[in-house]
Amino acid sequence: GVVTGLLSVHLRVLHLCPCVRARTLALDEVSSVEVLLFWFHLRFNFALEHEGDETEPGNQTGSVGGESTAVGGEMDGKMGRKRKSSAKMGADAHDELPTGSIIKAEVVIPSKNACLPTDFKRVPYGAAAGSGEVRAKFGFDTAVFDASKLDGDSRLKKILKDSDLEPAVYEGGFKLWECAEDLIRYLNETGYRFHNKKAIDLGCGHGLPGLFAFRSGARSVAFQDLNKEVLESVTIPNIIKNTSLTFNELRDQATCKVKFVCGDWSDKEMLGLLGECSYDIVLTSDTLYSSTSIKPLVQCLDGLLSECGEALVAAKRYYFGIGGSTEALMEEVSKCGKFKAEVVRVFDDGKSNLREIVKLSRLSPSSKGSCCDVPKRQKIHEISKN
Repeated sequence: GVVTGLLSVHLRVLHLCPCVRARTLALDEVSSVEVLLFWFHLRFNFALEHEGDETEPGNQTGSVGGESTAVGGEMDGKMGRKRKSSAKMGADAHDELPTGSIIKAEVVIPSKNACLPTDFKRVPYGAAAGSGEVRAKFGFDTAVFDASKLDGDSRLKKILKDSDLEPAVYEGGFKLWECAEDLIRYLNETGYRFHNKKAIDLGCGHGLPGLFAFRSGARSVAFQDLNKEVLESVTIPNIIKNTSLTFNELRDQATCKVKFVCGDWSDKEMLGLLGECSYDIVLTSDTLYSSTSIKPLVQCLDGLLSECGEALVAAKRYYFGIGGSTEALMEEVSKCGKFKAEVVRVFDDGKSNLREIVKLSRLSPSSKGSCCDVPKRQKIHEISKN
């Protein structure tokens, strides 16, 4: 970048100051040198524009062989992944996949031989003020994912060597992203009432928002993630570690209040396995990072929410370089014409991108005619600097 800048300045001096140019170079030399400098200028800019073809070091906040639980940061740059993976997340990312390549939906039942991971990490939340007193911090023990336990020949294990995700194959579920914590903080501080409600954590990963709902009295909670391995390696262990449920109880789907389903949102069988239009509350976090995921998400919400249900979507206002945003969600909701949306919380820590909680609820039949004018961005209601 420094070299490119110096070359640019030199070119401008030569172009704008002919007197300097004439005094420093012979006339027959000026043309060839300027052409050479201009070529280097173009070449360096070309290299910068196509640097996604090279491996980026990343922030190294997690490691595949050991502790890979990471909170915070943009979706790009973790674990030294290649930028070209995120470059695939353009408008046609999913269109590049061969027909029938989506991960089929299925109910995941813990194995008879399942056992808890040996390593967990404490993730606190809370610290909400009330009546002049600061309530005690709460937290979860989250499983530290160990990639070495994956099948050595699995495609997922190969992806994890240098990437955070691959569209429609692995969407980052082994890591704990910061918007999951934002959502829990919002639920905790607002005293959200889960009593007798049917909830689902969509794109759950570690499943902490869903776990919060379960511990807060929800009637039942479903956990959905693209990958079966994510549910088995981190979601289910987190449920076992932070509740009184056992593996045997989770295996009894006839009586258990918790369900696990893996698969792609584009698979129509997913809604049948989860239960169509039956959820009072849908929780989802950091699922807007790719622009291609937003329409399937809204369609999925339409298929899951009950008539009086609502969804809380925790996400960054913009995911720089990879296309997703809460604004894009608002636009898709407007096109859909079935929901109203509003930003109910903004998190601004002064260190990272602004993060928001967006609430979606169904439009009443009488208001559907003007649905495109309803879901406009609201003014900031609250700003958290915690």
